[in-house]
Amino acid sequence: MLIGAAGCGSSPYRKSYHRIASAPASLAPCRPDEPGVNTPADPQAEGERLRGLGYVSVGYVSFKGVAPDPARDPDILAQARRVGACRVILSANRGGSREVGYGPEDRRVAVYEVSAIFFAKPLK
Repeated sequence: MLIGAAGCGSSPYRKSYHRIASAPASLAPCRPDEPGVNTPADPQAEGERLRGLGYVSVGYVSFKGVAPDPARDPDILAQARRVGACRVILSANRGGSREVGYGPEDRRVAVYEVSAIFFAKPLK
């Protein structure tokens, strides 16, 4: 199980990234206000909306970790920039809990099934 936490080695967004084989090799540059991260209630509908705007899926990640916070987690945006993605759909579903710490400081933290799909526009 991969548990993502700030300051703990490699980013789970980088470590678990999978490029989509059919993704175009040449991608259009992102606008200055991108990349952007969306956390929609309906990720599938948001993906269809982005496809309707000309975006294509270029890769995805899936891992178990703590609840992602796109506003405070620079790893999401760093991975988007690394792969040339302009938009990211991020979702997390509660998947149980796990003990962390040793001794009197032991506590349980929520574990989430985190997934993200990275989108970009093909270069025309």
